[in-house]
Amino acid sequence: MPLVERIQDLCSRKNTTLIGLEREIGLGRGTIRNWDKSSPSIDKVQKVAEYFGVSTDFLLYGFDKGEFTSLVNLVRYRRSIKQFADDTGLDEVYLNRLCSGVEYKQPSVETVLAIAIHNDSDWLVDVGSLFEAAGYDFDELSEELLEDIPLDLLHHYQDQGLSEAQMAVEYIKYKNAVYEDAMADPDRLDHTKPNQSVDNPSIPAWATSKDKLDFKKMLEEDAPVMFDGVPLDDEDKEKVLRVMEAVFWDAKKKNKRKPIDE
Repeated sequence: MPLVERIQDLCSRKNTTLIGLEREIGLGRGTIRNWDKSSPSIDKVQKVAEYFGVSTDFLLYGFDKGEFTSLVNLVRYRRSIKQFADDTGLDEVYLNRLCSGVEYKQPSVETVLAIAIHNDSDWLVDVGSLFEAAGYDFDELSEELLEDIPLDLLHHYQDQGLSEAQMAVEYIKYKNAVYEDAMADPDRLDHTKPNQSVDNPSIPAWATSKDKLDFKKMLEEDAPVMFDGVPLDDEDKEKVLRVMEAVFWDAKKKNKRKPIDE
């Protein structure tokens, strides 16, 4: 967003106009409009920034570049740029520009999420501050990111006392973990059956990433299957497993906040 357009947006939020702003801060009428054609002096930009209570970086670049750079380096901590790039999946050259404070384009939501997910210093840098410095309203974003969260996982996060921002980041971690697990063995899916999940042919299409993770944990239980103290043979264990699957998915379906359409 160009500088003048960004100032117009701030004026709208404050219920004023460019002319009203110019009058308030002592600029000549039409001064700000001309900034589309020629760059303003820093002292004039500073006056506008002070009036709206934002940084000059925000006015010029759409985000608090200096603050964001500081926070990203706190998240990186002792990791080299290469290690940080490997961890986040971001381009090493781009990440080096971010950490050096010479990247002037507002980072994408995906970029900030990648950094937030690999933040080992969340006691020092909270995800809300990271997104705010990047020029985003994370309250709005977190609602979007948590839209399909299963009720049981939501309750689990609430019991842990996580903020909505922390919940969003943890939920993305869950989804990434399940996706990576599925991609590790892509041949498991029978493409002739359209309603099955990528993770397992017996998983219904409506299952979320957390559902799949829970299902996987259930299947990986090592405890012996017994009846009346006697271990079951493989054939009987298979029958019991089918019943357990049916009960598992029925319980998951009933626990959803929104009705499942089949």
